[in-house]
Amino acid sequence: MRVSRLGTLVAFWSAFLACSLLMPRPIAAQQRRPKPKLPPAASWEPTPQEMFIPYWTLEPAWETALEIRSSVPNHPITVTPVLRVASGEEFPLSPVTLAPNQSTSIDLRQAAEQAASKPLSQDELFGSVVLRFSALDPLNIWAMTMVRRAGSPIDFHFDGADNYEPLQAANYETIWWLPSAAANDYLILSNSSAQPLGGELVISDAAGRQVPSSIELPPGQTVRLDMRYLVSSAGLSGEHGGISVRLAQGAGSVEVAEVAYDVTTGFAAMMKTFVHDSQQKVSSRTLHGPMVALGTPDPALKLPAGTKLVPKVFLRNASAAPLAVTGKLLWYGGGASGSLSLGSVTLLPGATFACIAPMSSTARHSRSRRRRESCAADRAARTSPERRSRPTSGSKSCCMGPTLCLPA
Repeated sequence: MRVSRLGTLVAFWSAFLACSLLMPRPIAAQQRRPKPKLPPAASWEPTPQEMFIPYWTLEPAWETALEIRSSVPNHPITVTPVLRVASGEEFPLSPVTLAPNQSTSIDLRQAAEQAASKPLSQDELFGSVVLRFSALDPLNIWAMTMVRRAGSPIDFHFDGADNYEPLQAANYETIWWLPSAAANDYLILSNSSAQPLGGELVISDAAGRQVPSSIELPPGQTVRLDMRYLVSSAGLSGEHGGISVRLAQGAGSVEVAEVAYDVTTGFAAMMKTFVHDSQQKVSSRTLHGPMVALGTPDPALKLPAGTKLVPKVFLRNASAAPLAVTGKLLWYGGGASGSLSLGSVTLLPGATFACIAPMSSTARHSRSRRRRESCAADRAARTSPERRSRPTSGSKSCCMGPTLCLPA
């Protein structure tokens, strides 16, 4: 279980076909994952290890590749990949032996067809992956799944991690996003342990109005939740809002992931998840988000001609008190650079704020007045107590940049 901590503010930005996140600070000392053990050249006493990857799918139009790399420089490692379907049933695949520092890629569709004693049914076409091997530490290998939609630029990667038992109670925080009527947003919860776990799922709209519900995670099972359905069923509306997954125990055995995509446009984004540290002391923070593309994509991406990137900044107050945030955009392009102060916004508890960053320095000057007016209107909506009692209509066309400051 890889854990990052962001005490009070969930914040990241997403661009068309890409997502860059604000770097969270390390987790508390008692929750920190020890560094992996690497053996001396003459010492190798391996023990059974497991690594877990939260998601794969072979549903129609989707394909998944499993990537595995050894980080051990002196000894081979034999890894047995196991597909866990959503129900928790396991389907072992053929073992693969990695030479020191070797990497490999496995097409899960081909591997499943070769190893399965029977074809996977429609209900068995997604789930999680378990990697079993002998080594000194689970992190002696690195692994991930690359999930792609065939014939589309839509793809997602899911990193592998081990069960981290010291982490018991935790709140996972993220943001749901439905930027269009055709967009999909799925929250993925994977219990890699042998114990049943339960907790509370809280979804909220942009104004912070919350709707809680209980969740159950049976042993080894993967749950995939349709956020459009959940938002509508909860009586909420809008383009974006908050998600809290609250677990009283076993949090280190649960992977929480979220993806948003639109098959009609090719849009895709990983909605990053953070652990909320409710014990963190309130103080001034500065968060930075590097490499936010503001217009034309790099030719190396091989996107269709005329593609424009539209970076969008998301802020969510995961605390119980209002937070004041100021923003600044640092831009570079065409041999020039500069900065733009973006003012401030106060987020009520549970509120979510979304802004479009300017696509270029020219656009910055020509649209700044209109966006400032939109920002002012949206700030008024977020800070109005009356607004808390009803859902918001969605994000406005305003501007927040990749340097954010939280006053004490």
